[in-house]
Amino acid sequence: MKNYKKSNNIANNAVFLSLPDNKIPEAPDLERSVLGAVLLEKECLEAISTFFSSDLFFDSRNIIIADTISHLYAKSLPIDLLVVKKHLQDTKRLRELGGSEGEREGVQYLIGLTNAASSISTIEYHARILQQELFKRSIIKICGKASSEVYDNGTDILDLISKTQNELDGLMNGTMSNEIQSAGKIHDFNITESLRILKDGIKSGVAIDLTMVDNLFNGFQKSDFIIMAGRPAMGKSIFANAAALNPALTGKPTAIFSLEMSKEQIVARMQSALSGVNVGRIVKKQLTRAEIDTISTKCIALETAPLYIDDTAAISLIELKTKARKLVRENGVELIVIDYIQLMKSGLNLQVREQEISEISRGLKGLAKELNIPIIGLSQLSRAVEQREGKKPQLSDLRESGSLEQDSDIVMFCYRPIYYGIQEYEIAGKTLATDDLYMILVGKHRNGETGEIPLQLIKEQTLLKNHPAFIFSAPSSNDFEPVAPMKRNTEFDDFDNNDIPF
Repeated sequence: MKNYKKSNNIANNAVFLSLPDNKIPEAPDLERSVLGAVLLEKECLEAISTFFSSDLFFDSRNIIIADTISHLYAKSLPIDLLVVKKHLQDTKRLRELGGSEGEREGVQYLIGLTNAASSISTIEYHARILQQELFKRSIIKICGKASSEVYDNGTDILDLISKTQNELDGLMNGTMSNEIQSAGKIHDFNITESLRILKDGIKSGVAIDLTMVDNLFNGFQKSDFIIMAGRPAMGKSIFANAAALNPALTGKPTAIFSLEMSKEQIVARMQSALSGVNVGRIVKKQLTRAEIDTISTKCIALETAPLYIDDTAAISLIELKTKARKLVRENGVELIVIDYIQLMKSGLNLQVREQEISEISRGLKGLAKELNIPIIGLSQLSRAVEQREGKKPQLSDLRESGSLEQDSDIVMFCYRPIYYGIQEYEIAGKTLATDDLYMILVGKHRNGETGEIPLQLIKEQTLLKNHPAFIFSAPSSNDFEPVAPMKRNTEFDDFDNNDIPF
């Protein structure tokens, strides 16, 4: 139920004056039947309270009545014919219902609504039809306004497109709502799903074929917004390719939005990782016949892998949302990777870059929740890392916005000690050479442990692998403990239960 405010629908209806009556999206009979039912039975209002508002109505009289009902509901006051009539009299609005005939005709109109009332069994269906008519009117208003602005020579057409897309996107987000469920029903679902996962011996989330990463998170979980951050040359894009490619090779549809590299460069890196051929030779097309044959043979899985690549430069949040929804709807995509967030545009006219990144961050978290899939966003780090002893990144280094830390469910950092001249690295009681060491530092994990994960990077092949210093055996279906002990990072860990399995 929307909070009471004086409706501006009456003024907005001027947009439709140029349309013939039979072309205006409205349903006058249903408007009267819905209001009549609400005036007769309180259960009817409860059935549609999540989306009931004066916006549903087009007739100016019905808008006034719906405004009054919303006001009474917000104050938890009883709603029936007499109470609504009294409130309309007190606010001097009853005479507006009767037009030139005044209050007497207004009372007759109210009584007439009850004669046309829906029943409790049909009111939601009728109200949803009114909602569809509202959508149609809203689209006419938004697009009509845009078509008028097109003729203004001072209008930036790209800004106009972004603004129009944003308004249409807001229309859908503002009117759709999820069904409210009882805790008991959700409890039963969680138990059933846990038993299925236990029986099948699978991860609950999307696994990326890096054992310690998959064990820590049990695969990337639905609706999670994951940040992988790092300084330039740390290997963010290499992780992005692995996160998108590896699930796709097992049949899980994935998508990567690359704002930095072209789709040809991305596939070249994937070809190198799968074939072992030097990535530079593939990108520059300096291949021998033997190398071409090797790539053709070892990369044949790429031909049928459900992996989708978009390399639109400086893509806006609105455009990305539109494409992501289509990918999930039409291709069943289960994981999206974005490389990288600071190259995106919000699509809004914001003067401060930090505000724009915050808008993008909130939008991506909302999108992950809406589509019920994990979204991995790559992010740059500030230069503060370079001034710190050891050069290890931390949450405060996230560039341009604290919203990335706040909105994310997981924050990881990629860190290559050799880049800073560090020759050895201590982890889990072992001393590792750093020539090919690729560290993932988990700085935030909303639902579990944080810590450090060692991987092996074969740079010439842009390939990430499990580190050979750790022997990996397949965990049993009921044991998701990490293979190597994890360092506890209590500074950034916002989850208190140390015994949660992963």
